[in-house]
Amino acid sequence: MPGGASVVRSTRQLIRDLDGQGKAVKVICVGRKGRDLLRRDHGGKIIATFDEIDRPRLSFEKADAIARKVGARGLKIILEELMLDVMYQVPSRSDVTEIVVTREVKSDPVPLRLVA
Repeated sequence: MPGGASVVRSTRQLIRDLDGQGKAVKVICVGRKGRDLLRRDHGGKIIATFDEIDRPRLSFEKADAIARKVGARGLKIILEELMLDVMYQVPSRSDVTEIVVTREVKSDPVPLRLVA
């Protein structure tokens, strides 16, 4: 996974590209470092910052609070974060027929159960 500076560099390039295409750009920052690095050049595009997200995983309660503020696109990003490992494991496994998401994943993320 790329480090913070690499993510900011990629984000700046993406913002320039989208601006160049005449598209409206809105940025949601996760963490203070990214926000601080983007604020000088793109502060007007930052619509939200979430800087109290614990590692290594995002809890359901925090994800829910964020999703309510950022809407459907934000929810999609949050769900991708919660299921990142599964998204990379499942496509290469022909034995998995079902992914079970239980309440435990919501309150204290644990590996999802893959049913073969």
